[in-house]
Amino acid sequence: MKVIISGGELFNKGAQSMTLSVVSEVRKRYPDAEIALLSAPDARRSATELQSYRFSVLPWDLRMKLRKFPLAGLFIKNKYFSAEQEKRMWQTVEQADLAIDVSGFCLSSQFGTARIVDYLTNLFFFKKSGVKTVLFPQSFGPFAFQGKFAGLLIRYTKKLMQYPDKIFAREVDGQKHLKLLGIEKNVSVALDTVLQTSKLENELVFNDIPQNKLPELANNSVCIVPNQKVYVKNKGNSLTALYQGLIEQLLAAGKTVYLLRHSFEDLDIITQLKALFADDDRVVTLGNDFNALELTAIINQSQFLIASRYHAVVHAYKCRKPCLVLGWAVKYQELTQHFEQQQYCFDVRENMAVEQIDKALAFLLEHYQAESDKLNTCAQRLKLGTLFDEAFSVV
Repeated sequence: MKVIISGGELFNKGAQSMTLSVVSEVRKRYPDAEIALLSAPDARRSATELQSYRFSVLPWDLRMKLRKFPLAGLFIKNKYFSAEQEKRMWQTVEQADLAIDVSGFCLSSQFGTARIVDYLTNLFFFKKSGVKTVLFPQSFGPFAFQGKFAGLLIRYTKKLMQYPDKIFAREVDGQKHLKLLGIEKNVSVALDTVLQTSKLENELVFNDIPQNKLPELANNSVCIVPNQKVYVKNKGNSLTALYQGLIEQLLAAGKTVYLLRHSFEDLDIITQLKALFADDDRVVTLGNDFNALELTAIINQSQFLIASRYHAVVHAYKCRKPCLVLGWAVKYQELTQHFEQQQYCFDVRENMAVEQIDKALAFLLEHYQAESDKLNTCAQRLKLGTLFDEAFSVV
């Protein structure tokens, strides 16, 4: 079995979690499978680091894909990788038995043209190579494209999204957006890939298992996971002031607060928040580059989280830890609804309901154990774990 994974990477911990989850589940079913992650940024990692994984990493970017079109190769040069790497990449794609795409959220008019073209060219070449293709749970839409390329984007979205053997929309909202384009064949709704993974096992994804010493959190700990994207989406409201108030509320309740980095982009925010409590050792920064398994182990030590990273919430729910969610998209709302946690979910892009957020935190401080029990009950009701069997049924 030869499997390629697109849309994943190892820098952002949400994308890393989905990538490693797929690798782990493939290995459980096909121990000798040849697995390749298609990720140009990760292909630039050192040879030593790449050898630590039980899968190969090959370059795969828009520049390389455009070079395969007639005449484009004359004008677009292979800027970052050798001809041998490019050749190996194309051989791997063309010989693959199954392509699994784990993009979290790419196909939408909320993003620029290049990002959408990058996504659609994946499908174009998987189709050209005749590779069985499954789009793992991800957000889709809206498709309100504008500008001179709007017509082409709609046309090729409609055409190429007919190819995958299975499409899993992570939200009902995404399924509705696809249906509006006439994309209904093989589309179903499924919860996030990480939630569907039975257990992510080190030995299935690493050749050399990391030996990092994990921090031991205080018994009364709460982790805060900020998100740089929320700061970008926020319109004129002070998220820093909001976080400061929430941290003060936690400290007043006798909690130790850990500022946890879930993506490299968020380190500046963590540093900024710690500076507000520079002399208080009850506010601790955890800025190391922990992998997805290590992050889960850290989260599992906390009582609950205040989280803006979608996959921080996913990791927390997997550990049955409730969250005060400060989000920016419908994906947060649908996720919390599945686990009956919507009272703790707030859209902080604009018109932040600071008073309601403070009240929600106060309630969670009193009832986090009951909410943890509720998460466990919901997880059993949702019957998680069917995604991978459905996906592998196409080969």
